Parts: sequence; structure tokens; C-alpha cells
Amino acid sequence: MVLRGFGLSTGVVHAEFFLLDDGEVVFGEAGARAGGGSIVPAIEAGRGINLAGEWCRLELDPQHRPAARLGPEVGTEYLASGEYGRITAITTPAELTALEAVLDADVWKNVGDVLAPPTRSNDVLGWYVCEGTDFEDVRTRFKTVRDAFRVETEQA
Repeated sequence: MVLRGFGLSTGVVHAEFFLLDDGEVVFGEAGARAGGGSIVPAIEAGRGINLAGEWCRLELDPQHRPAARLGPEVGTEYLASGEYGRITAITTPAELTALEAVLDADVWKNVGDVLAPPTRSNDVLGWYVCEGTDFEDVRTRFKTVRDAFRVETEQA
């Protein structure tokens, strides 16, 4: 309903809604763009949909309907650390994707990079996508990945 009010009928949109403590749903923002962070890789890993490609197809053919792969629940989360200084060791994407149910991962820092003390909410080190049988299973798998992700530093 909100998107139709903006005159949008095809394409990709990123919209945010917030659930208040009293159960009310409040509109946050919307933009004619793919979602940020790890949303695009999560949708591709979990449902087989390449958002950029499907967006183009929808623009060319408004009747096109993407064929989503149905399957288990999928979730994504940013990677973070309270460490700062020069990185001496950090878990790699390959080590993360070797964990059970991790579908994809990216780590944006390497050994030798310097981490400053966190200053804002987007001081993240990467992301991962994992699957599970339901919400609780995905949440449990998130904890497993968080426990496995290691960053070691020395003062720069």
C-alpha cells in the first residue's frame, strides 16, 4: 500500500518498517534501490534471486515474475569486534563458510589492517548469511558464528 502510494509498480525497493513495543507498525523510509549491507547476498544465497538482474528484467518486462527457490529460513548478520589496534589474526570468509549452515560470508579486514576504536553503528567488519529450519534455529546458528569469529590485535 505504501509503495503503490509512491507510484511504484515494478522494480526493486528497499523499505523499512519498525515494530513498536505496543505492536504498532510504523513506516520508516523507502528508496528505489536494493537493500544495503548483506541483504542482497542473503537473498541470492537463500532464495537464488539476483536482485540487480531481476530488477533489470522487471524494467524490461513488467509481467516477469522471479522464480524464487523456496527453502529453509535464512538470516544475515554483521560481523563486529570490540578489539582495536593492528590486526594480527582474523577469521576468514572461508573459515566462516566452512561452518555448518553458513551459506556466504565476507570479511572486509585483513591481517595488518588497523582497527580504530568503534565510533558508530556501521563500524562492522563484514557479514555472513546462514540458514536454519526456523527463526530459533537461525538465531542459534548466529551465536555459533559469533563465537567462531575471532579478531586478535596488538597496539598499533
